[in-house]
Amino acid sequence: MQPSFHTFAAYGRIKEPLCLSFFETVLRLQVEAGPHRLVSYKDIMPEMHISRERLQRVLDCIGRNWLYFKIEKGYMLTVSNIVMSVDWSRRFMYRGAPAYHFKVEKFKKV
Repeated sequence: MQPSFHTFAAYGRIKEPLCLSFFETVLRLQVEAGPHRLVSYKDIMPEMHISRERLQRVLDCIGRNWLYFKIEKGYMLTVSNIVMSVDWSRRFMYRGAPAYHFKVEKFKKV
């Protein structure tokens, strides 16, 4: 097995354990919500006891380290918005797109 060259870099004072907690929280909420219901930020914030600003910093950190989380940890975050005509100043942003609903996929390492 070769050593990996993907490493986590803290961004906006957000460290890896908080990002992993975000992934696990969204995964758990997805299971609890059922197969056809999406997880919104309104579901996540009370569960994680997190403010809007801190959640945005977590999303920024995950976006900065998306390759690390995908390859090293096996997590992939997908976001979607409710409508196209949205006031972007009031939405969370993830990798340049407005985010209202979140979906996390967990891949097993081979």
